[in-house]
Amino acid sequence: MPYRSGCLAAYLKKNFSADLHCGIYKFVDDFDAGFRERTPDVVCFSNFVWNEQLNLRLAQRVKDFSRDIVVVFGGPQFPRMDDGQGAFLRDNPQIDFFIEKEGERAMLGLFNALREHPGDLDAVKSLRLPSVRSYCNGEFLSSDYAPKILDLSEVVSPYTTGLMAPFFRQNLMPVLQTSRGCPFTCTYCVEGDPYHSTIGKHPDATRFSREIDYIAKEVTACDGNTLLNLADSNFGMYPEDIEYAKCMGESIGQYGFPSYIHVATGKNNKQRVNDVVRLVNGRMRVSASVQSLDKEVLENIKRSNIDTEELAILGKEAINRGGDCFSEIILALPGDTREKHISGVKRLIDSGFNHIALYTLMVLSGSLMDDRDHQEKYGMDIRYRVLPRCFGKYEFLGKSIGCAEYEAVCVAQDSLSFEDYMECRCFALTVFAFYNDKAFGYLQNILEHYGAPVSEWISRIHDLCMAPGSSLREIYAHFARETENELFASPADILRFADSPGTIEKYMNGEFGYNLLYTFKYKIIVPAFREACDIAVQAFTSLLGEMGVFDPSASSRYVEELGRYISSKCGDMFNANDIRGVRFSYDFPGRERRGDWTLGDDGQAEETSCDFLYPEETRRNLATLSKLFGTDEQGQARIFTRIPIQSLYRVPAAVERD
Repeated sequence: MPYRSGCLAAYLKKNFSADLHCGIYKFVDDFDAGFRERTPDVVCFSNFVWNEQLNLRLAQRVKDFSRDIVVVFGGPQFPRMDDGQGAFLRDNPQIDFFIEKEGERAMLGLFNALREHPGDLDAVKSLRLPSVRSYCNGEFLSSDYAPKILDLSEVVSPYTTGLMAPFFRQNLMPVLQTSRGCPFTCTYCVEGDPYHSTIGKHPDATRFSREIDYIAKEVTACDGNTLLNLADSNFGMYPEDIEYAKCMGESIGQYGFPSYIHVATGKNNKQRVNDVVRLVNGRMRVSASVQSLDKEVLENIKRSNIDTEELAILGKEAINRGGDCFSEIILALPGDTREKHISGVKRLIDSGFNHIALYTLMVLSGSLMDDRDHQEKYGMDIRYRVLPRCFGKYEFLGKSIGCAEYEAVCVAQDSLSFEDYMECRCFALTVFAFYNDKAFGYLQNILEHYGAPVSEWISRIHDLCMAPGSSLREIYAHFARETENELFASPADILRFADSPGTIEKYMNGEFGYNLLYTFKYKIIVPAFREACDIAVQAFTSLLGEMGVFDPSASSRYVEELGRYISSKCGDMFNANDIRGVRFSYDFPGRERRGDWTLGDDGQAEETSCDFLYPEETRRNLATLSKLFGTDEQGQARIFTRIPIQSLYRVPAAVERD
């Protein structure tokens, strides 16, 4: 849901005029209908990397319709330096004003000036209002920032004032925020700018409690989206976050909302973060993002991490409390190498995190890294690629508009060749498919029981997948081709390609433009699950065999049936049907329930019948997600980005039959 746009609208209605008509739009069709119904005086666009091209083209169409309509942009997708800001506004004259950083007070100041100088934009621009950027008569005009809002009770709730009501019927994910800003200074992040280091907060959880209650009732009434996006940068780092977590826990108990919480948790105070996880019944992942574990790289990006041993404790405590724990590593940061990257991934695996997100470095507009001198210092090779799902064709004011959004990514630098980059991306696919979400977690638990390094198991799986004759080799080859083919040398090249006849249609029908890691993970663990399971078992027996733990003459039948058990539980996960009466020689559900991870002896087999049941709550959540994202390959791959996939596994139970 467009939460921050709603906050701006609510703020203006309170402080500028209660009679101000504010239409808030997420979709172009709705924007078109609202525009035709009531021609606006001002149109404002919230500018992100995922919607900038669409915003620019819609804004141009607005100006074509009437030069008298004022066009205002805001949001994080804006160059950081004055020369870049001036060039952006010069090249996009359809933008009258760009509000940089926080918007409420700056927007109010701009609206007051527009009322005082009706029809005279040059006069308003000459005022150089705080946080407002403009271009006038060949000159870039800027000023200091408007004072930040530190007491967020000044910001009016767009939910309880009713402004967000239409979005519940559109099955969109509700968004809330309990604090604004981030005290850290990472060079790759837009919030690494010193402006964001002062944190804005609510005085207490009263407003949040009312908002959660309102949202839960709306979601229940319209059978809407039960997920919640909590847009904090460090949730769980501050003492008051305990009260927010209690509010969500109470809502979960009363309404079942939220079913899952998307949030970035705090980068320190691991005990409080774990308390938050407990209070929301484990319905969120603990994020212990490191981005790199190499000292030189961390110094280059102005970041410090908590100790690796503390990270491991954080992960284990979160999992023990019923939660989920993930970490992140970014490939191609300044000073990175293939060896540093893969070594960092392996250390996180052996620390016990059950989900590791592996990203290519995005060079975000507005970040400290979005600086030519910085890029030249490290020899950064910047390429451009279309953002997954950020493309389309639209009708607006009688004109067809087609476009695709793109991002800037670093694919090589002085210490990392492009070939090394490609090898790291293929390794990332192995981690995504075989480690994250624990499709093969039973094998992993046995390995941990015998002290085998899980990272070595993953490395062996990767080698088997890449080996000649591997049943999955072509999937990896296809992934590598697509990874290279999606890159363009310049923004002009990618826009020229996207604007060529028929290209947008190819993106829309799924031929181009999907998220590669999640799509190819889907190809491995859904249609090719049995082949993937065979490889996971082969790497498992190889590793334990070398350790002297696995004896083929004593446990081969056990391992073979364990593979069938894993396939019955985790395979074909989007087929929401029970599987009944699968016969095994061992009580795998009982062993799993007891935490008995010893290898079974073939001589001690005992006939068991198992049912694999798809819980009704899981069935309902899958139906909601399928309605939101679709049931084709790309849609189901997108579901992987929204929930822990283990929530889609069947629940096994040994049963006695007549």
